[in-house]
Amino acid sequence: MDRRRFIAGLATAMLVAHAGADPASADPEFTNEELLDAVLNEIEMLAGQSVSRLSAESVEGPDKAIMLLSSLTASFEVPPLSTELIATLSANPYWDTPHADRPQPEWPAARAPDYLHLRVYAPPPEVFNVSGTLLAFLADRNDFQLAGAGDIVVFGLRGCRIAGSETSRDWAEEHTLVVDPPTHLAQKCVLGLWRRSDSRVAVFRGSTVPAAHNMFASLFVQGNGTSLLPTGLYTYHTGTHKASPATSAQRGALLIAGTYPVLRTAASLVYDPFLPTTAWTLGAGHNIHAAGHGDIFNSAGCQVVHGNYVKPARTRTTGAWDIFRQLAGTAGPDGTASPLDAQKRFRYMLLTGLEAALADQGSPTFTSAYRPLRIGSRGPRVATLQESLLRGPASGIVTRADGDFGPRTAFGVLAASKADYGDYATPVSVGPASE
Repeated sequence: MDRRRFIAGLATAMLVAHAGADPASADPEFTNEELLDAVLNEIEMLAGQSVSRLSAESVEGPDKAIMLLSSLTASFEVPPLSTELIATLSANPYWDTPHADRPQPEWPAARAPDYLHLRVYAPPPEVFNVSGTLLAFLADRNDFQLAGAGDIVVFGLRGCRIAGSETSRDWAEEHTLVVDPPTHLAQKCVLGLWRRSDSRVAVFRGSTVPAAHNMFASLFVQGNGTSLLPTGLYTYHTGTHKASPATSAQRGALLIAGTYPVLRTAASLVYDPFLPTTAWTLGAGHNIHAAGHGDIFNSAGCQVVHGNYVKPARTRTTGAWDIFRQLAGTAGPDGTASPLDAQKRFRYMLLTGLEAALADQGSPTFTSAYRPLRIGSRGPRVATLQESLLRGPASGIVTRADGDFGPRTAFGVLAASKADYGDYATPVSVGPASE
């Protein structure tokens, strides 16, 4: 079916203004159709694939931890797109729901899966500086191998903001940021570019967590369609986000490659892995693209940068996203076609603002002990971790010690984390301290 044509006929009304502190504006940037399309995009990419249990244990609602693995018994399937499904989702737009009936999102703070391994450290100063030297330290301590990654590495820091009112800052040796917990109602993360040839960085306002309206729509399909990308090192290539139809196309975006785990929430607007209705599965389509200018940003789990496209042609961009594309080389000086010799493949290093602040503080305790392993880590320490998982609760999930922290190792760490946290809490391992 042509789902986008169906949505266009079903959800043509623009978002309306709401009173008080409600972030919905009288001149909305996105239609309900555009907001819903982000959710349907992931469902469409995953539809028909069996989602299977990570272990035999189950609870009420979706399984606590699930993954795509054909050798395990299927638990349920991602729902196929149908006119009935789209009608249900279209009938429940978040910002058109009365405020009293609209669930409010929460950030689980120290219970969030990317923050659990940081609870042992004393809180650092909220204000910190990010630099190429700092990023190199973080990459080294996470065993992220950047050889052959290209001159420009994209990075994301979840839960922080640029100090001051700017939405972007150009190449410099360092930039001042402020630790600020993420929210699903505003862009409270920083995305950046790290030019390794001269160790300079550029930073941009954005978000690395899904938006509340996308999360709300996904509650009607057991959390499918929207998910939280865990921290790690990922590979992206240049391309067009949502290439069809042309009215939604985002040219000069970065498209994720490979297989990776994500966290879903099926009954509330909170990504707390300790809740009985959260689930770890595989994700799809977590690209890097424009967020929009206002507090109502558009993301179903993609990494987004403040700014947008000029309609209707959608060939030129505005805001921080325009500067991001030009500095990354995915667009030329005029904001349209990228240079022929531009970098086409990027590594994306997603971490938290908290651990960047801890690294900048440089306390001996943190500097000596900080050696986590997560998606994208590679090398002997990963192989040692895998050998341990092969002998423990992750046997059958992790099948070899190849030194590559991929999705099987991530789900193996999730299984092992139950012994430490009492739940499938985090795909981040503290890892062996040394090789």
